[in-house]
Amino acid sequence: MVAAIDPDDLPAVREDHDTLLVDVRASADFERGHIPDSENVPLGTIPEHSDAIADRDPDRIVTVCAHGIASQQGARLLAAHGGIDGDHVYNLTGGIDAWDGPVTGTAVDAE
Repeated sequence: MVAAIDPDDLPAVREDHDTLLVDVRASADFERGHIPDSENVPLGTIPEHSDAIADRDPDRIVTVCAHGIASQQGARLLAAHGGIDGDHVYNLTGGIDAWDGPVTGTAVDAE
């Protein structure tokens, strides 16, 4: 089981730790709106990007999707990777829909 992180706690985690946000949604969804500084690694491509993520050696990895379901699967895939400490992989509870902080992307920029 991968640990969850509440969206309200994410800013403090990012401030206190070298945190990599991995948005597992499709590229088009990511472009429409995402948490600033997050990186898009669509769920189906996580296995091929796991080595590169492990090489970056962040203190924390937080996976994000729309509602927190697909990102749970992404977090499990990353935690299972031999070069990534599974204790440092988290899933953002409720996904970007539960995130109250800033969002950037084409849909947001058009408002």
